[in-house]
Amino acid sequence: MRRLVVAAVAALAACSPAKRSGSAPAPPRWHLELVTTLAGPEDTGWTRLKDVVADGRGMLYVLDEGAAQIRVFDSAGALVRVIGRKGAGPAEFGDAYGMGIGWLGDTLAVLDPGNGRLARLSATGDWIGSWPAKRITGRDVRLRQAGAAVYAPDWRPVGGKPQSLLVRYTTRGVGDTLVLPERPADSPGAIVCPASGAIRFFSIPFATGVLAIPGPAGELVTARTDRYRIVFVSPNGDSLRTISREIAPLAVTDSEWPAGLAEYTEFRAKNPAASCDPATPGRVRLKPVLRSLVLDDAGDLWVEHRSAEGDMLDVFDRDGKLRGVLAAPPHETEIPIYVRGDRVSTITVEETTGAQAVNVYRLVRR
Repeated sequence: MRRLVVAAVAALAACSPAKRSGSAPAPPRWHLELVTTLAGPEDTGWTRLKDVVADGRGMLYVLDEGAAQIRVFDSAGALVRVIGRKGAGPAEFGDAYGMGIGWLGDTLAVLDPGNGRLARLSATGDWIGSWPAKRITGRDVRLRQAGAAVYAPDWRPVGGKPQSLLVRYTTRGVGDTLVLPERPADSPGAIVCPASGAIRFFSIPFATGVLAIPGPAGELVTARTDRYRIVFVSPNGDSLRTISREIAPLAVTDSEWPAGLAEYTEFRAKNPAASCDPATPGRVRLKPVLRSLVLDDAGDLWVEHRSAEGDMLDVFDRDGKLRGVLAAPPHETEIPIYVRGDRVSTITVEETTGAQAVNVYRLVRR
């Protein structure tokens, strides 16, 4: 599997791919119509939302990671049931920071790193069993759906450094792994500051990163964020195809750069002796083009990108044909949109209050 990460990095850096799928001259313009908004329990609101998925009947399953619960709503937004609570027993979830949900057929799969397992429950919340999973936490840790399988994060030591992986789970249990490409060496993503016996991390605003998700056929779908070029890499390391579009990057303004570094600047003012690496990050001039990659239940790829008219979504079929484009709905940066059928679900946060909500849209293809 080491070959896969090497092939992925090489494919991302290549300038003239052998196979390329481009956009149509005038792709259809689609749009979203808001169906319902879920504001959470009336007494407490949401604690810390992490994911939302839907089943084939239009029922919504909203994962409140902070409460260690899954709240189930019907298509009209009415609460049907609550699944789970904090604990280590059957149908209970730990309080670690890194849960996720997905589907193994009609079985609800719940990534529960606090208990070191991938839990399996019926759609009504009955306990079925579990398989072991790594105890990895973090806001960006989640379960990835790809066709009939889900993928959980993992890692292994290679040459004294951790190598990031995705472990495949199917209805039969634990399967193969995919090796994730490393972030670009020419664009550090964080400032590391040891201070007072702890280590603080600060994100470098607008730094180039790497997007990588599992594909429906077990391939890796990956791209650098500074260019619109997405590569599909087979499990044995072969480059299958690419998708590319000419999208001009937007400039980082003189006000956006210091605003993005405000938390780090405040930390340095209070801790002038802190030894941070890098101490002064290089000024980023252009914003990343790509924001996220998402697969829907039909295997179509949704590409979120920045543009002069705002954040947009391009939808490609499995052959790389651009089916439609639409304005991206507001959502938390760390939480991807979820698409099943003609429904698009997002998790948003109100900037002034921090209150979260779930918005469900109907996709209009015309």
